[in-house]
Amino acid sequence: MRVPSLHRSARRILGSVVALVVMTVGARALEAQTSQNSCYVICPNGVVTNCWTPCPGTNATGACSNKGKCTTGQSYLQCQASGGTYWGDGSTCQVNCSLSPYTANSAVAIDTWGITPTQYTVQNASNQVVASGAGAPPALTYPVVVDGKVQQPASTYVVGPVANGQTYSISFQGLDTYGRLCKASASATTPGLPLPPSNLKAAASGALALSWTAPDPTHTVVGSYTVRTGTSPTAVFGTALVGGITTTGTTFPLTNFAGRTTYLAVSSVNVRGEGPISTPLTLTLPPLAPTNLAATPSATTIDLTWTPSYGATSYTVFVGTVSGGTFTPVGTSATAAYTISGLNRSTAYYIVVTASGPTGTSPRSAQLATKTTNLAM
Repeated sequence: MRVPSLHRSARRILGSVVALVVMTVGARALEAQTSQNSCYVICPNGVVTNCWTPCPGTNATGACSNKGKCTTGQSYLQCQASGGTYWGDGSTCQVNCSLSPYTANSAVAIDTWGITPTQYTVQNASNQVVASGAGAPPALTYPVVVDGKVQQPASTYVVGPVANGQTYSISFQGLDTYGRLCKASASATTPGLPLPPSNLKAAASGALALSWTAPDPTHTVVGSYTVRTGTSPTAVFGTALVGGITTTGTTFPLTNFAGRTTYLAVSSVNVRGEGPISTPLTLTLPPLAPTNLAATPSATTIDLTWTPSYGATSYTVFVGTVSGGTFTPVGTSATAAYTISGLNRSTAYYIVVTASGPTGTSPRSAQLATKTTNLAM
């Protein structure tokens, strides 16, 4: 039987195309580009054809409608090598791209890693579209913290408004510099209550000074801070010592904490309420130095009294004969009183006292100067 010349031409064309095949995946041939401006696709029925040639056969999708996508010379193999796949009628190379969300109060910022969005959609947990648009959303105008470093990515956009304390699904698509379609999606949860402060520290010198680091302002809004205390690091910090602090620090009298172990934490507060507490700080301070020393001397003894120190279980009495000189311990007492005996008549003595307890030993008290009498009382 004679094969029509039209069929022979078709076979010659198909033969030359098949000669260009460089690899096979299953039953589908993958064709390499033959020139800078050539672009070939795989038809649904497995036939390799040029973008400007309709796909033959009953399974064909017709002519490649997106011919402009082929002018970059992106062959099937090149598309696959760059992590992309052909989609639709096979003439557009879809590349895999990334979407990195950053959450802030009432907004989500998305870093599209160099791709300018042509369409974006934000859905809530009920799959309701809460924000969408054609083209790029507004660009991010403030820095964000990425991997512990303050950055302001160039291709980052703000999508919203969204509610706080909710999880959203964000998807976008755009074209890269080669005209290839890029699609990506991610989920992000916006903060509800403000984030807690960090790096809570304490310094005791005349007063107890607390300081902390504010949470990242691009991720949460803080109106004030509250200092709380608990009975252990893992207990509920239900007692608020002070609130309404508008700076990242405050001070307390040492008498509030001396001679005991205290667990402190700080929380952030904004219009939505009080957020979780910071990592608790365990504060252990020794008793304060005894105060108000008083002496009643006789010829060879001195009766001492003083104001008790909170947390003290014992006191040590030191005596010297030179003001500000060397002090020698002469005894201890479980109460805020002590009698020094065996002293010389009509002699000046200088006395200091320390307080000790489970949390340590206090500094020395202020020096008390006194003098024994010449005659026995």
